[in-house]
Amino acid sequence: MIPEGATSINDVVSVVQENGMWHYFLGVWPMYCHDEGDQNGFRFVCAQLIVSGTCRQCELAKAFGQSRKRLNRAVAQLSDRGMASFFQKRRGRSGGTVLTPEKLERAQELLNLGLSRRAIANELEVEYSTLSQHRTTSRSLAGRVWQAGWIGPHPRSAMLTRKNDDLGGRLERRRVGGPDGAVLV
Repeated sequence: MIPEGATSINDVVSVVQENGMWHYFLGVWPMYCHDEGDQNGFRFVCAQLIVSGTCRQCELAKAFGQSRKRLNRAVAQLSDRGMASFFQKRRGRSGGTVLTPEKLERAQELLNLGLSRRAIANELEVEYSTLSQHRTTSRSLAGRVWQAGWIGPHPRSAMLTRKNDDLGGRLERRRVGGPDGAVLV
């Protein structure tokens, strides 16, 4: 009952690859087909086979070398969102870029003046967490502004430090490094 060259998944279902297409058979009757590189089609077929009771999850995992977790997610997707969800374009991020090159440059100017990130966020009308994210994920404001077309030396070479930070001391500007290796305070 199994078509020639097909791999048996269980006693009833088999699969064969021909001409860049995967064909699934229920006995000798074709049931599904999808392109070789169509991962969404593959996930849909696997979920359908499990939900309909035609195949067990362990049989598909063994036949295709897929994790049971991945098959579980496909079954849950089919149950929760239906078959159309496998073929719809996934939604990306909802918003656009918050920190435009102009805002980044203005943020760098304010940062160089010694303003806090909260004050800069209020000035630019962006969320405080947006500015904090850039600092904590090694995408500092200085690096982003420099990449966006900063003229002159890399801005990380000029840093503001606070003397006696516990007491709210004065800000001082110092230049670290430079062509002669001097430190200016």
